[in-house]
Amino acid sequence: MRKTVAIIHFNTPELTEAGIRSLRKHGGKDYRVIVFDNSATLTLPDGKVIQARPFTAKLDGVEVIDNTRGQVIDFDKFLAEYPDRNPSVGIYQSSVWGSAKHIVTVQKLWELLPEGFVLMESDILLKKPIDEFFREEYSFVGFVQKHQKGNPFDVPRIMPMLCWMNVPMLTREGARYFDPDRCWGLKADRNDRGNWMDTGACLLDEVLKKRPRLKGLHVDIRLFVEHYGGGSWKQDNLKYQMEWINSHRNLWAVSNSDRIDVQKKIEPKDVALCAIVRCENKYLREWVAHHLSLGVNRIIICDNSHGDEEQPTAVLGDYIEKGLVKVLDYRNQGGSFNVQDKAYNEVYQKYGGDFAWMGFLDIDEMIDGCDDIKALLADKKDADVVVLSWRMMTDSGLVHYEDRPVMDRFTEPFIGNRFLDGREFVKCFVRGNISGLTFKTQPHCPVNPNCLRVVNAKGERVEQYPTMPPLYEVAWVNHYHTKTAEEFLEKMRRGFPNGDQYTADYRKKAIDYFFAINERTEEKEAILGCGKPVTQKRKNSKKQKI
Repeated sequence: MRKTVAIIHFNTPELTEAGIRSLRKHGGKDYRVIVFDNSATLTLPDGKVIQARPFTAKLDGVEVIDNTRGQVIDFDKFLAEYPDRNPSVGIYQSSVWGSAKHIVTVQKLWELLPEGFVLMESDILLKKPIDEFFREEYSFVGFVQKHQKGNPFDVPRIMPMLCWMNVPMLTREGARYFDPDRCWGLKADRNDRGNWMDTGACLLDEVLKKRPRLKGLHVDIRLFVEHYGGGSWKQDNLKYQMEWINSHRNLWAVSNSDRIDVQKKIEPKDVALCAIVRCENKYLREWVAHHLSLGVNRIIICDNSHGDEEQPTAVLGDYIEKGLVKVLDYRNQGGSFNVQDKAYNEVYQKYGGDFAWMGFLDIDEMIDGCDDIKALLADKKDADVVVLSWRMMTDSGLVHYEDRPVMDRFTEPFIGNRFLDGREFVKCFVRGNISGLTFKTQPHCPVNPNCLRVVNAKGERVEQYPTMPPLYEVAWVNHYHTKTAEEFLEKMRRGFPNGDQYTADYRKKAIDYFFAINERTEEKEAILGCGKPVTQKRKNSKKQKI
């Protein structure tokens, strides 16, 4: 059985991180951890504003479901279904309805994690392993409490500090976690003993009374956890949170070097760019400098060189030293699209939360049409993904490599439709911190189970991708795929990601592709090995730029 721990996070990232670290320390190194992030900006009754503090810690094996903008659960729509609800209590008053939101979030997790999970509060630290909580023969494992402070009804309920959700069993039996009749504040009659406060009461009633076949194992949670005590209620008191975390270092720290820092607010205009490269050093500096000039803050290079091939660090040392470029090791991992998809997925999972946007391009692709990519993206406030059309560039009549910028050498775009339906491929920028986002089968645009909102450079909705009718307005991507015949021959020898360079069929398809983009001449044919050899190398002819 796959062991999954789900944590519902709200504005207390340091507590959530400490809890995950304590889980790892006490036997949970291989657990899958899902953080459902409900962070939001709050305005309290006294006018005080508490800024949203999403969970952005980069921890191995931790996935984040981003609901900070209502992408998964629209709480405004949910609460609108209960217009006669009581005013909430505590510091949040009517602005949050935290208990109701928590309960409906757990119910949503039943849908997202149908294999089952242990529900773990975000403001606890584990004191010992919790393997015994993953018991398939039980529908839940938890501590039943009647006399908690704030519970005016004196009724038992399951504390959600640690609670095993055997979702297959519960679903099969028709049990529920969320029931508005037992949820605090959603019904006007707050004196109804059935209108139970907070979480777990509905499940307890379902298991113990309505469905006797379901088993519930009662374990004293206090033996397993140290509880901060209402972390979300105290989330504006960061000083005391950090004091509590540091006073319990023995529960989460493995070494003296382990740290939990106060998470800083992400600058909303920060933009990153990711690319996977192999043997492209002669083009790298131009590519990096061009995109930094458009406002990109950080470039992440995945080095996919093979054996003793050249490495990007050889030409990017000064950029690396300044912190503008980071090179990751993907050496000797093959040349298929699967490696590119893997790199994109891993980079986004690890660094996506550090940036407002992250783009994914190849080194033969240059953004054109705009001089401020930050401004372009900042204007797409409701978008999850912004796609830019490919604009295929020809060799502009050139035949041999010259040590001049690519954008200066190749100025003539391919005119015509490469596909029968007139569509063209896109490349993309993705908003940071989107849960479930992944690149599958192709590197042009990600997919997401929570329905991405994809727009083009003009902000128009795009329903079908990774191809779309080409748009060469506002911004697009110049694709210098072939360059000259001499440079294309190098690319053929190195091998394309989706082909085997050692087969005649591969060579024929590659050459046919080259001449589908570029004018066919005897000299180019000879260089590519599909025509008569040329005895004397001619200089590139000069063509006027467009």
